[in-house]
Formats: sequence, C-alpha cells, structure tokens
Amino acid sequence: MCGLVITVVVLTVMPKKHASSAQVWTEYHNNTGGWADGVCFMTGLLNAAFAVGVPDCISHLSEEVPQPEIQVPQGIMLQMLTAFVTSFVYLIALFYSIQDLDAVFTSNIGSFPTAEIYRQATGSNVGAIGLIAVLFIATFPTLIGTFVTGGRMWWSLARDNATPFSDYFAQVHPTLNCPVRATIAMSALVTCLGCIYIGSTTAFQALISSFIVLSSLSYFGAIFPHVLTGRGKMVPGPFYMGQKLGMAVNLVSLIYILVTVIFFCFPLVLPATVQNMNYTSVIVIGLMVLTAFWWVFHGRRRYHGPQYSFEAAERLAIFQEGKEGRRSFIDLVGVTPVGIEHSNFS
Repeated sequence: MCGLVITVVVLTVMPKKHASSAQVWTEYHNNTGGWADGVCFMTGLLNAAFAVGVPDCISHLSEEVPQPEIQVPQGIMLQMLTAFVTSFVYLIALFYSIQDLDAVFTSNIGSFPTAEIYRQATGSNVGAIGLIAVLFIATFPTLIGTFVTGGRMWWSLARDNATPFSDYFAQVHPTLNCPVRATIAMSALVTCLGCIYIGSTTAFQALISSFIVLSSLSYFGAIFPHVLTGRGKMVPGPFYMGQKLGMAVNLVSLIYILVTVIFFCFPLVLPATVQNMNYTSVIVIGLMVLTAFWWVFHGRRRYHGPQYSFEAAERLAIFQEGKEGRRSFIDLVGVTPVGIEHSNFS
C-alpha cells in the first residue's frame, strides 16, 4: 500500500504536463493492425481478466480457514473490492501522466509499456527505475501467496491420488503442520516456468494467457452442471443468492466465459506471425490431452475424488436446520455421518 501511495503521488506531481480528460476517458486507440474495434475491445479485456485468479487463490486455502463457508466469501469480496479501488486510483494517475502516447506504443520495451510511462512522468530513466523497483518489491509477497496456494493445490490433489508420487506429496510436516514437500515442489516448478521468459517472451505470454482460459474453463465446469440440474443439487450456505437470482448470475457467467475464452485465443495483432501468434489454444488443448492421458493410465484406477468433511457437513446442517424447504447437507449428498470420511485438514 505504501508503494501504491508513493507511485500515485509521483505520477500526479512530477509530470510537467498531463493528458487531457478527453484523452483519458473518451479517446479509443486500435493498434491491432486489422482487427475491428469490437474485437480489439474483447482481446483487450485480457489484462482485466486476470482478476479471475483472486477467488481462485483464496478458495484453495479454504481447508485451513476457520468457518470457511463464511470467511472465504468474505475474503474474496474484500480482496476484489480492495483490488478494484486501488487499481482504479492507480490507473487514473498512470493515464493522466502520459505525455506522448505514440512513444509508449513504439517504446523499445514493448512488452512493458509502463516503463515508458514512468520515464515520461518523472522525466528521467532513474525515476522510472525507482518506480519499477516499487513494482518489483511488490512481487515478493505475491510470490509467497503463489507458492502457498500452488503447494496446497498439489497437496490436495496428491491426497486424492491424482498426481504422480501421490504418497510422497500428500504428507504433512509433523511439526510445521503444512505440506512442505508439495510447497517446495510447486515453488521449484513456478520458478522454472518463470525462466521461460528469458528464452522466449512469446511462449511466456502464451503461458500466462492460458491461465485465464484454464481458470475460466474450470469455473465453467463447476457452474454448468448446476444450471443443467436447475440448481437442485445446490447446498445453500450463509451466502446464498436465492434460486432465481443465482440462476441468472450462473447463466450470465457461462455466457461471459464462453465468449471471452474464444476471444482470448485470438492473435492480439495482425498479421499473425510466428513471433506474435497467440498460442493459448495450443497450451489449453495440450494440457487437456495430457490430463486425459493421465486419467486413462492412472486416474481411473487410483483417483477417488475429494472426500466430504464431517465438520463442514455438520456446520452446514446446523445452518440449514429449521429453514423450511431446505434439506440438510447429509440428506442432500446422500451420505450419512458414518459414511463421511473424517479428514484432518492442516
């Protein structure tokens, strides 16, 4: 937050002149080389779509949060609200500090135009490096969250026999009380993936773009069955939108995912070449093929799927008790308390 305040103040005070309100709020620039304005707008949503990672990261830590049915939704909403406010303030200051937009488009650092904007705002390379350093420092706590979330995901999959060497990675450290092995493995993997940028910026851009498509498709896979069943299998919790409003939100979400996933696989500029081609679709299809291969040779025999938590079942049953027209969690899933596996989530 201190870095945000410093950056906003510098971008507001130091520029010798600022962009006009018309340039910031009304002018539209299409530098895709051939795409229509509508396609340019849809592909331009790619950066904003990274917000899909916010609920994804928090939800993967739900097994370690007290009363996750309450605190996880609260955390998601708080993070989304905070991110929206801070990003909006930052972008306003950033856009008003632009003095030569053409120089931003033609900058030698084409993959990081923010550096050119910082240079224009401060009037020097040193000032730009200082503001970039603020961004760089902010990546450290972000990496911690990435390693922790990735480790928990790999551990939970290993616990359900869905990964290679499941028995090894499913272990929880006896004293630290966390999945150290899975966290170290994912930290090493994330570090190796980051090194791809050194060899090929095109491959790296395709990798990070595929995250949005893959995450969106995972939400599609979770929402679509509820729509097909008319939300009849939905387990109402403390945050429940109701049948009609919930169904409307689900339908809008599915339409949004289907439309944006298609556009996010388009080349960002025309004409498409080997260097600027969008390889997101290749990564997505390739990962699906690998997943299907792993399922055939491993998953169908060993993967058991997530197990119900007895404690979570009890809490939801208590929450629904006395509410007319709602069945308890245990009745809804068709499992008695005896049949629910007691899990020790650390």
